[in-house]
Amino acid sequence: MQSDDVMYSFGWGGAYKGETSFEFLKTITEAKDLPEFFARMEKSTEVDGYRGMAANLIMADNSGNIGYQLAVPMPVRKD
Repeated sequence: MQSDDVMYSFGWGGAYKGETSFEFLKTITEAKDLPEFFARMEKSTEVDGYRGMAANLIMADNSGNIGYQLAVPMPVRKD
């Protein structure tokens, strides 16, 4: 049974104000290695968080670094 006072909220990736998928792709293509990629990601998301499409990334660079990054926008809720 559903009550009329129940409300739901959805957050769809790519539909956020300030969506940053293109900036994210630029970060991936311009980073020279994984430490630089993670530093750029940290800097670009420190104020408003990640605001782009959901992505699972498995990466490697020429120095032998291997990394994984889950990039998922998370809605901020009151409760």
